[in-house]
Amino acid sequence: MTLDHEKLESITMNGKDAVLLLLNLTIEIVTAVSPSEKDSENRLIDIANRLEGFARKVGHTQTGFLMGQLSHALIATERTR
Repeated sequence: MTLDHEKLESITMNGKDAVLLLLNLTIEIVTAVSPSEKDSENRLIDIANRLEGFARKVGHTQTGFLMGQLSHALIATERTR
């Protein structure tokens, strides 16, 4: 498979788009590799905590903000299950 570089470079994403993309990708990957729903939940919470720690380390940067938002979205997703 070859990437469509021209089309990829023309896409404009905002922060919400990026967080939603990463949120869904993270959930799908963790769910696929976890042996049980409980294990999946624990892994997602662990990832959320790691992302929150990373966000605190990098401070008030765009990356830190996006990682913090992704962390909050993962935790909120687990609370609604």
